[in-house]
Amino acid sequence: HAAGADMTFLRRLLPDTSNTRWIRAPAGTQAPDWPLTPLDQVNLPLVLRGTWVFDAPLDVDRLCHSLGRLLSDLPQLAGRLVRGDHVACNNAGVPLRVTRHPDLCVDDLRRDPSLADRFARRPRPWRLKRGKEPPMTVGVGQLRDGTVLNVCCSHTLADGQTFYSFAVHWAHRYAGRDIPPPRPDNRAMLHMVPRRAALSKQAAIEAALDR
Repeated sequence: HAAGADMTFLRRLLPDTSNTRWIRAPAGTQAPDWPLTPLDQVNLPLVLRGTWVFDAPLDVDRLCHSLGRLLSDLPQLAGRLVRGDHVACNNAGVPLRVTRHPDLCVDDLRRDPSLADRFARRPRPWRLKRGKEPPMTVGVGQLRDGTVLNVCCSHTLADGQTFYSFAVHWAHRYAGRDIPPPRPDNRAMLHMVPRRAALSKQAAIEAALDR
């Protein structure tokens, strides 16, 4: 009985991956590392979350396929942080977790929006910084009469506009509509960050005396 209790305790600690699909960009997708600005790094503890409730079932296979196509345009979302200062666009993948909730219906979430919290799996900043967790997670809750789609993303990789732009592009890809791909680029911001001049000690003293 003690061994059985230990296994039950371990199952509570370990994530349930039996219904989790790892979504990656199509094979052959390559991208350079994604640098993080100082502002990006400061936002590491913050997580953006969006929840959408549909009064109809969503096709999980189509969700996975359309997300994979979108990740080829946004490879940093499927990458992993390295030392907390850049993202290796290694296509490690975004987890999409599917759960079934026949006891819940759409009206239940309308009456109590806090129920949507059960579909969220937020990235944990300390593990995210070490590259142990993905910067984005997706939860799909299959209700008795509809679907809940929940997306969590580290604020390090997206601001509000980028996050909801991602959602709009995913919706278009899911519906089979071709639209121009998103092209976010934070590299221009890196040049706006003031950098300390590389002066020798003597040169710095002389510069101070000239003021």
